[in-house]
Amino acid sequence: MSVYGDDFTGATDSALGGRTATGPNGGWTWAFSGSTDRCSISDGGRVKCSAAGTDRPTYTTPALTSDQYVTARQWILYPFYHGLRFNAATLSGYLLRAISSTEVRVYRLDSNSLTTIATITGVSYASGVSQLRLEAQGATLRAYIDGVQIGSDIADATYSTGAATLHHRSSGTQTSVWDDFEAGDLSAGPPEVAGTAAAPLPRFDV
Repeated sequence: MSVYGDDFTGATDSALGGRTATGPNGGWTWAFSGSTDRCSISDGGRVKCSAAGTDRPTYTTPALTSDQYVTARQWILYPFYHGLRFNAATLSGYLLRAISSTEVRVYRLDSNSLTTIATITGVSYASGVSQLRLEAQGATLRAYIDGVQIGSDIADATYSTGAATLHHRSSGTQTSVWDDFEAGDLSAGPPEVAGTAAAPLPRFDV
């Protein structure tokens, strides 16, 4: 029952790839895949990323069991995602992104080809404050904001194994992209329950 967390404290402008995670459930190392490591730690202990162009910088945890979750605080602007059941070598898996303060999307990435599998509207997402979570349990995916399920269960059995990821597909540069990351085996804790707000993760630098 593995859990991997990172609050992204540490040396300013230190590269994210190869970094030893800090904070609760830290002590592990981010694996990097891509031609150039374009993300680093800055802005008060948060992840910032420079423009990627056609590159796809990808950062992954150690492998997890089939049923898994990933959660982070995500800033709304450019195409930055966190996801799970991810294979960095083939750029395949499931990704989650807050499109705006009222819309969240879930994607399937197939050999670097992105397909929207769920568009969830009418939500309330506070950029850089709310926790955005994705779960995979069997052939079912679920999305959450601050512990409350948003939208319906999503059926997709394409991918069943892999790691959690921070994935960068943006041609823009953003100072703050992610903070307060956590991922793990779903068996490490009870699944979120729709309509029930779980206790929030620690907020280190709101």
